[in-house]
Order: sequence, then C-alpha cells, then structure tokens
Amino acid sequence: MILCLGCKKLWPHESNWCGICKCTLGKRVCHEGHENILASECCTICGSRLLSTGVRCINLRPLTWIVGAFVVVACLPYLGKELRGLWHQLLSLVLPSLATLIVLSIVLIPFLGEKGLKMLSGAWLALFRLLTSLVTSATRLLDRAFNRK
Repeated sequence: MILCLGCKKLWPHESNWCGICKCTLGKRVCHEGHENILASECCTICGSRLLSTGVRCINLRPLTWIVGAFVVVACLPYLGKELRGLWHQLLSLVLPSLATLIVLSIVLIPFLGEKGLKMLSGAWLALFRLLTSLVTSATRLLDRAFNRK
C-alpha cells in the first residue's frame, strides 16, 4: 500500500496517481511519460516544463514484513529448538536496526527533504536486503541439516 501524504488516503502498491488529490505519488511526470523527482521544475529527459503535480507518499510495504515477523514470533513456541535458536539469532541481528528505522521514519519523515527521504528509503531497502539474505542463508543451513538426517 502507498500512503498519499497530501490527502492521507491509501492506494494499492502499483498506484502512480492519487485518486483524491489527482497528483502523482512521489514523482512528477511530463506529457511524454518521463518520471522526475518531486523537486523538478522541468523534465530531466525531454526538458518539458509541463509536469504533473506530485505529492509525497510513503510506501507501506515494509510494514507487511514487520507484521510477518510478529506472526513468526507468535509461532515460536510451536517450533523446534533448533529453529527457535536460529530465529532468535536472526532477530538479534536485525531487530536493533529495524527499531531504529521505525522510530526515525515516524519522527523524521515530516521534516525530511527529498534527499533525506531517499536516504531513509535506501536504509529500509538495505535492511530488507540484509534480512532477505539472512533468511535465505538460514533456510539453506536448515535444508542441509534436515537432509543429512
């Protein structure tokens, strides 16, 4: 889901336009369809000054991962001892960074400019790439452990 910060309405992940504000979500688009950052005065590709009105937005997809993590934590008592230990190790690696990013996102987003938002979204992407690689590695280790028995 994408949250339009202009009207505070949620839109599906694939949305490019806000159906209420009639603005492009997180970008400006010229009449040729070229996407530009919100701060653009003209198209960086064709030079057109006819750009859509853009509005800041927040991609809420990371919240899906967070909810998924809480579901897994709720299922921990039902997992075997090996899986619980592995899950606790993964959480101890990722949880401090995740908590920091959540707090920064909630507190700082209203005050960040375009560069700050890009840095924050880059940090979220880096954290999720780390989490994905850790889960992939853990899955491979578990597959090897259970296939050997």
